[in-house]
Amino acid sequence: MKNKLHQIVSILLFTAVSTTSCTKAVEKPTTVTPVEPVVQAASTFADIKVNSSFEWNNARQVAVNVEGIATSVPVKNTLFITSEDRSEVYFSANIAMSQNKQAVFLLPEHVRTVLISYGSIHKTIQVTGNNISFNYLSN
Repeated sequence: MKNKLHQIVSILLFTAVSTTSCTKAVEKPTTVTPVEPVVQAASTFADIKVNSSFEWNNARQVAVNVEGIATSVPVKNTLFITSEDRSEVYFSANIAMSQNKQAVFLLPEHVRTVLISYGSIHKTIQVTGNNISFNYLSN
């Protein structure tokens, strides 16, 4: 028992000495002098200067072409073009299923995929260029 206690105390003492004897070398911090950019405040909107290639638009016009189909009974519903999670509505129109429809709407520049819904029909469509085509038939 005395021998076991001696071993435990020796291990604890060795651990305490070895962990406290190691010190990290302290490096001198380098001095960095910040350089402030020279910015002149514009007093009017006309004073603002931007690069000639800068695009002010954050949305683009997109044309949608809806291809109607013949129905034996008149079917009329609202066509929605939304974000995939349906949190943003970009376009809506009440149209008959048999009607062809062309329309133009604004779509945010960053959007590349939209969800088109008409009643129980839902299609996810990739936006390529400035045109979207939609029909009621399944893919």
